[in-house]
Amino acid sequence: LLKNIRIRYTSLYKPLVRMRRIRIFLYLSFFLLASFTSVAQDASFALPGDICQNENIVLRDNNGGYSFEWDLCFTSLNNLSSVEEVKNLSNASNANAITTVYDSANWYGFVSNRGNNKLLRLEFGSSLKNEPNVTDLGDFGGILRTPKNMVFLQEGGKWYALMINNGNSRLIRFFFSNGLGTAPTAEDLGNIGAFNGPFGLDIGIDNGIIIAAVTNFLSNNISLVNFGSSITNYPSITDHITIGESVGFSRPFGIKFKEENGKWYGVVSSFGNNKVFKMDFGTDLFSSPTFSEISTINNPTEITFLDEVSNRQVLVVGRSSGLYVLTFSNGFQNEPTDLEGLGNFNSLTDVRSISLAKENGLWKCFIAHFANNNLYQLSFNDDCDFVSTEYSSLNSPTVTYSQSGNYPINLTAFD
Repeated sequence: LLKNIRIRYTSLYKPLVRMRRIRIFLYLSFFLLASFTSVAQDASFALPGDICQNENIVLRDNNGGYSFEWDLCFTSLNNLSSVEEVKNLSNASNANAITTVYDSANWYGFVSNRGNNKLLRLEFGSSLKNEPNVTDLGDFGGILRTPKNMVFLQEGGKWYALMINNGNSRLIRFFFSNGLGTAPTAEDLGNIGAFNGPFGLDIGIDNGIIIAAVTNFLSNNISLVNFGSSITNYPSITDHITIGESVGFSRPFGIKFKEENGKWYGVVSSFGNNKVFKMDFGTDLFSSPTFSEISTINNPTEITFLDEVSNRQVLVVGRSSGLYVLTFSNGFQNEPTDLEGLGNFNSLTDVRSISLAKENGLWKCFIAHFANNNLYQLSFNDDCDFVSTEYSSLNSPTVTYSQSGNYPINLTAFD
């Protein structure tokens, strides 16, 4: 088995009821996450051809040798249940961004700080339910200057991360030689993309080529940087293109990529004029996309795609107005079909960054607050009365469905 490879297989149930019998049509999708190694992997799990309501269904993975996460309920993000203050981050100062990552059976969070230029590591242990220990990783010899977003990835079994400095418009690369629980080294890659007050950052991998996207808050555009086939490469200023110069951005903030059916899409929040834009790149991520305005939200900051095949959604944060979900019922190639507000975090204001993670089938959203440096956790409840088990870590779980309908099943398998 390949190490440090996370493979996600998704099967979509579309039951039809005839004489209380449910017929299942199976569609398989394959995702390779957190690695840049090109791998051919046969992914499948066994399903019966016909089932009845309340009949036991035994789900079996056909590959073996993995640990499993079966998610049988995809409605959890629609039900914001609580906002909890986890702890005060005493070493933080104007917490600017937060990112949660899972590595070797442990959860970590990384918080960058505008006020003291430090990076903090939150150590949750085996569950995000735990109150994290906090390690102050410092400012890496003065390399960090108003640090902002951080994006993690694996290559060759090792963890790397990119971070943008808002203060001096430079890109920083981190290397974790022995897992995310150890102290990384930091390297200043310089201003390699005509950055100008950068805020947002994301990475996409297009046919093995690594593309980083940076929103430029001060010049109202986006920089795309081509790393080639390895995150360890050193791109130069000639390895970038600038996009979105005449779109109508005003202080672009967050940015995220998403690949669907061989085509690339992106979303960008435009903080200054309360807009959200969609980007359609077609099949080439390192190109100038088609832009379209898709929503109006007051002072949008962070933005992200939800990593679920059945629910094509985008999560958007309004700086002081709350959390919103944009739903694309007909796929990301089309316009969104719904905008739903989920609340304003118990009247929290000045929310500049969130991090979304899924554990045991349930979404959790973390906020490192800019003004008070508190860590908050937003929890979501499932609404899945139709299925006997919402989540399972068994190799072959047994489930039943009490109602007819379209029921997606998501299998994440780890080596």
